[in-house]
Amino acid sequence: MTKPIVNLSDYDPNWGKQFDYEQKRILDVLDDKAVGIEHIGSTSIKGLEAKPIITLL
Repeated sequence: MTKPIVNLSDYDPNWGKQFDYEQKRILDVLDDKAVGIEHIGSTSIKGLEAKPIITLL
């Protein structure tokens, strides 16, 4: 069995912009049915290395 490889990236200030874009797309569809959408995980912490995957809750 091979070990999985996790690639970390330096913090990217565009991660916040990517979240904003995805949040707007979701809210456009859900309208007033959404209570909230949050950017969570390591990409939401400024300055932290992270897997370059935007996580939403």
